[in-house]
Amino acid sequence: MRFSGLVRLRRVFGTMEPFDIKPMHVYRYLEARRAKVRANREVATLSAALNTAIKLGLIEPQSMPGPR
Repeated sequence: MRFSGLVRLRRVFGTMEPFDIKPMHVYRYLEARRAKVRANREVATLSAALNTAIKLGLIEPQSMPGPR
């Protein structure tokens, strides 16, 4: 992923705690983005980061949408 995708994710989700990110937030993000393929890749990166946080015990598992 390009650095710009991380910047965009941080701009949208950066003020939220990881355990506060719910599927509805991710779906809204996907719907708002014009570049759908890039948005899916960004969500895949977010999902990987959240999965790592779950494995490390930093957050509890919850249902998160993956890339489409």
